[in-house]
Amino acid sequence: MECGLVFRDLPHSTKFELLEIVGSTGYGGTFDRSAVDELVDPGLSKLMSTVNWSLHLRLTFEFGGSFSKDAYGIYSEVKERNIKGEKATFFTFLSRFSETLAKMGQLDFGFYFADEWPDREYPRFGSGSIDDLKLALKGSGVWMPIQLNLDTGRLQEAEAEPFYFVLGTSFGASVL
Repeated sequence: MECGLVFRDLPHSTKFELLEIVGSTGYGGTFDRSAVDELVDPGLSKLMSTVNWSLHLRLTFEFGGSFSKDAYGIYSEVKERNIKGEKATFFTFLSRFSETLAKMGQLDFGFYFADEWPDREYPRFGSGSIDDLKLALKGSGVWMPIQLNLDTGRLQEAEAEPFYFVLGTSFGASVL
């Protein structure tokens, strides 16, 4: 699963400051588009061109002393801390990131995660404030839909569909 942020172009100094926030919260990140997973790139590229985002920050999670390319570590941390009633580090990161962008006049940005994202697959969509995103990510079935296995009678996580959430003053896309 890949996780990242998309926004309009930023000055180099802002990119550096954002990467410092990423690192200070224990995550890794890159603005290098070639780092996008080949199974996610078709859908992400279509999103960026359709919604007119020009910049992408891919997030990674430290696992076993090195940074993993997937975001399952972020998902696991949010899930485990939520069960314990603790604030997830990822939510601290999102707040600091959003505050920094707001100080620089960048009020709009998007958040996404996806396992696979063909260019013809539409992502699930949400919009609102940073608190709305945190609430959505804490909810059951947001990262991965929950299914009832009728053979076992148990709940299980299903294959994730792409998810895209817009923060700020505009949707970044036309709404019906």
